[in-house]
Amino acid sequence: MKICIALFENRISSVFENARCLRLYYYCRGEVRFAGEIKLDKNISPSSILSLISSWGADILLCGAIEKESKDFLIHRGIQVEDWLGGQLEDVISALKRGDLSSLCTPGRNMEQDITLDLTKNNME
Repeated sequence: MKICIALFENRISSVFENARCLRLYYYCRGEVRFAGEIKLDKNISPSSILSLISSWGADILLCGAIEKESKDFLIHRGIQVEDWLGGQLEDVISALKRGDLSSLCTPGRNMEQDITLDLTKNNME
């Protein structure tokens, strides 16, 4: 499974559309392996960022706040969006290894909405 994380510096970007870096990781049975990175120019359009994520073949996006249109675009393409998350990259990786992202939830997240990552794709593709 491929997990994309939208970053600003070394933390989840608090606003997806302001991300300056996308990092892709392979996830399989609790193992997380770096797969690539794209640095984003500050003038890149949100639609270009969305197209990059889709063309990368990401299964899941981890991000902060995200505009409804952006989220709908990704969901329509079969990409699970886990938004309203925050934290340093190393904390995100640790949470992925544990299979529990609840420690990364930010105040904007509906706390009644569980984070249910579909981690059933057990391959490193």
